Amino acid sequence: MSRLDARASTMPIMVPNLPTPYPDELLYSLIARSAVYVGYWNAKPFLRALYQGVTKPACPDLPGSLERLVAASGGAWGTDARSIALEHTLLPYYTYFLSAPQREAAVGHLLAGTGHLHMALGISASGVRPMEYFRLCPLCMERDIRELGETYWRRHHHLPGVFVCAEHGERLLETEVPFRPVRRYEHVYAQPEFLKRAKVLRPPCDRPEVLLEIARRSRRLLEGSPARGRFDYRAVMAQYGFARRYGAPARFREAVESVLPRPFLGAMFTELGPDGFPYWVDAARRKPKGAMHPLKHVLVQLVLDSVAEPSASSSKSRRPELRGKSLQPELRAQAAALAKEGLSTRAIATRLGCDWKTADRLIKPIRLPARIPPRKTGSRDREAWLEHCRKHPGATKTELRRMAKSLYMRLYRDDREWLLAHGPKRPKREPKLRVNWHERDMELARAVACEADRLADLEPPVRITQTRILAALRMASTFYRNKAKLPRTAEALAARRESIEAFQIRRLRAVMQASDERDKDWLMLRQARINVGRLVDKGASLVAAAREGLPCS
Repeated sequence: MSRLDARASTMPIMVPNLPTPYPDELLYSLIARSAVYVGYWNAKPFLRALYQGVTKPACPDLPGSLERLVAASGGAWGTDARSIALEHTLLPYYTYFLSAPQREAAVGHLLAGTGHLHMALGISASGVRPMEYFRLCPLCMERDIRELGETYWRRHHHLPGVFVCAEHGERLLETEVPFRPVRRYEHVYAQPEFLKRAKVLRPPCDRPEVLLEIARRSRRLLEGSPARGRFDYRAVMAQYGFARRYGAPARFREAVESVLPRPFLGAMFTELGPDGFPYWVDAARRKPKGAMHPLKHVLVQLVLDSVAEPSASSSKSRRPELRGKSLQPELRAQAAALAKEGLSTRAIATRLGCDWKTADRLIKPIRLPARIPPRKTGSRDREAWLEHCRKHPGATKTELRRMAKSLYMRLYRDDREWLLAHGPKRPKREPKLRVNWHERDMELARAVACEADRLADLEPPVRITQTRILAALRMASTFYRNKAKLPRTAEALAARRESIEAFQIRRLRAVMQASDERDKDWLMLRQARINVGRLVDKGASLVAAAREGLPCS
């Protein structure tokens, strides 16, 4: 960032002429267009001017701190933070199958910028292959250029498992722009020139109608009203013969493979079993234990809709489920009436459609369990248990029970509350740290110093910044996520990074050492590539500071 940009970022300004969001445009794309409209090809100085301070890293799918961003824009975009979250991010897609409280909590995190939504929503652990590069539809781009004069990044082009445009059915083109920015604050403006080096997506699926149906169903999740409650496919699976019957898993896998080939599943998911199927294929038939990725819902519903009709074996009439219902007054009255007519127990069972043992229980009077008065243990057992605990101070409750089984059973049966209150306390388990952060901190601090020395020796010189050092060491994510555990690394970065003035002085000092003492100041400033037009004193203070650090000749 230049000196002029640094001064501008500290001044309270109102950014004028911000563009209005286009339909289905990612907020990432809106920020990139806004920066170009204002005059920055790099979005970082624009965000600094907008935020008037520290900015937020770029996140194309689930950006955070939307309230702060909209407040800083002064309403120039013509929309509020909640509308941006629901209409210009991928949040509606990921929260479509969640409950209403979970959706509201996710929206709140997105507005306030708190929490890690990718982990909270199960995206990181879903096994879905992440998006690598931004995508464009050639037909959508041609229409944008013709009607709008520019193009933009669309939301439904960047949904997981989508390889074609949901509007035109055209195969998407994968650009060379990374979907996860290499630089933390990078927002790339969508340009038509990207199509020259773009590659056509060719998923291993020879059925275009399947690709188009996946794209359209995914887009409906993004734009439609959210579902109600958690989806449980067990009843539908049983109706189609994919559950509760012998051979159901194999039949469901055959149905999946008839619609979604295994290589195509491998292109969408990273966690595959030995047979080439993702693990969620079997989990979809069972009781849901947690939230399932929206792409998995789309594929399961697509497979079930492709099945012609329910299984014939599952449509057979079955007798009603009467387990645990022999105490119902209606059934008991029917059984008593049939018994008065002289029917046998098995005939009553046939009439009611139940087992003969159930019919026998319906006829006979209800037998209540005998109430055994609780026995009070004497103080002898309590004293014996306390003495037993004193003799074995380090033993666990299970070990004490095995050593005195009869004593434990008496107390558990007759004096349970006292026994549970006077047992050995469970020791607190200290978490085992997989990483020795002290050693890693020392190692990274040394690596920072070595990298700073290497950058200082480069020709032509480059500015030594924290971002450049972390990017060269490929430790930016590790440092920012664990900054509190890496104090020496933070100190090393703070000590070795250069300000703009320090970098200018270093360049000027190198020119002075290589030039004649009779050279003019303006000539040395030009050779150091310092723009004196941006400096108030025309570089006099820089020349003085550079000469102070020179060795005496």
